[in-house]
Amino acid sequence: MKYQHVVVWIDHRRATVMHMSLLAPAVAESDAHDLAGEGAEAVLVKSQSPARRVHLKAGVRGDGRVPADLPFFDDVARAIAAAQEILVVGPGAAKNEFVHHLQRRHQTLAKRVVAVETVDHPSERELLAFARRAFNRIEALRG
Repeated sequence: MKYQHVVVWIDHRRATVMHMSLLAPAVAESDAHDLAGEGAEAVLVKSQSPARRVHLKAGVRGDGRVPADLPFFDDVARAIAAAQEILVVGPGAAKNEFVHHLQRRHQTLAKRVVAVETVDHPSERELLAFARRAFNRIEALRG
């Protein structure tokens, strides 16, 4: 099934890409059953880079941040290539780094990003419900 709306929950290690329909029935956030029949499908994209931590030492230059995993961001971009509208969410800086990466390397996709929101670590049900509310708010603002 082809969906026009995509929500991407992303951190530095993984991304949940959820292709969804706004016309599907409302979803209870506490529901734990499969997304089949709910007008959505989820794909997990994992970083292939080993987990990295920055250890700061006195007198050493640097901003203390782990560099962006560009191949991972490219994998996520491929997973959302068919989307018409994209909502990017996540708990930290990775969501903004991903959008910046889209602006630099995938300009067509970057133009389809309608919002960037901070969201902690939701279940798939909670993410789907949040995304539907966000997309519906955006549609209401457009009139």
